[in-house]
Amino acid sequence: MSALIPKTFLITGVSSGLGRAFAEGALDAGHAVVGTVRNPKDAEAFAALAPGRAHPLLLDVTHLDAIPAAVADAERRAGSVDVLVNNAGYGHEGVLEESSIDDLQRQFAANVFGPVAMMKAVLPGMREGGAAISSTSPPWAGSSPCPASASIAAASSRWKGFPKRWARKWRRSAFM
Repeated sequence: MSALIPKTFLITGVSSGLGRAFAEGALDAGHAVVGTVRNPKDAEAFAALAPGRAHPLLLDVTHLDAIPAAVADAERRAGSVDVLVNNAGYGHEGVLEESSIDDLQRQFAANVFGPVAMMKAVLPGMREGGAAISSTSPPWAGSSPCPASASIAAASSRWKGFPKRWARKWRRSAFM
C-alpha cells in the first residue's frame, strides 16, 4: 500500500456547507488546505481546524481584481496549488421580471466569473506541477430550473462548459 502524498488544496467558500466539508475531508486525509473566507472571524475558525495545514485566505471571489494577488499569497504561504475546488457561490432566487440586472450580475460574478478567475490564477503553478482542478455547482440547476431560480440555472449552465473545455486542452498539452 502506497503512502499518501500530501497535496495543497485551494477551496473557495470554506466558512460553511460543502466548502467546509471538502476542507475538513482534505485536512483529515493529511493534506494542506488554503480556504477562502470573507471575514476574519471565519478565518480564525478555519485556521484552528488544523494549525499549520489550514491556511485561511480572506477573499470574496466576486472581487475579480483581488484574485491573482490572493492566489499568489496562498502559494507563498502553502506552496503551489495542486487541487482547486471552486465551491464559493450563491443562489439568487426570484422570477426574472422581478430580478434586477444588479442581482443577476452578482449571481454571475460569484458563480461564473469568480471561478474562471480562480482557474486562470492557479493555472501557471498547476502547469508546473501537473495538478488537477475540481469544480462544484448544483448538477440539477442548469437542466431543470424552477421559475424562481432562472438566474441560478443560467449561471450554472454557463459555468459547466468552462471546466469541460479546459480539461480537453489540459489533456492535449505537454505539461500533463
